[in-house]
Amino acid sequence: MASSLEEPMKWLFKAERTLQEAVALADAGLYGGSVSRAYYAMFYAAKAAVVSEGVRSKKHSGVISMFGRLFTGTGRLDPRFHRTLIRAFRWREEADYLVESLPSENEARDRILSAEEFVRAVKALLISGEMA
Repeated sequence: MASSLEEPMKWLFKAERTLQEAVALADAGLYGGSVSRAYYAMFYAAKAAVVSEGVRSKKHSGVISMFGRLFTGTGRLDPRFHRTLIRAFRWREEADYLVESLPSENEARDRILSAEEFVRAVKALLISGEMA
């Protein structure tokens, strides 16, 4: 387990800033970028959670897997958060890599709401001391 919450809190701060970027992009009508940033906000929050347990992974798949195993698989967070993170990863890949993928404003706003809820849940768990 991590001896300090300093690094996880830095990842959490990055998640919150990235959420702001997602909103700003959506407000500017840049929905693909917004969807991508919403995923990254979730990824950074998941990374905060995983790092708080002393686990390291450089790959998105590793962070996603360990988040599921350590937090939703143990009941510390609702399993829907792991499912949402997996879906958000796919949405981000489509938004970033598929030329025919043009998310709508509603889709972007829905992704942002999912990311906000995800980041809030991880932050609450981290602050409660149930992580580290």
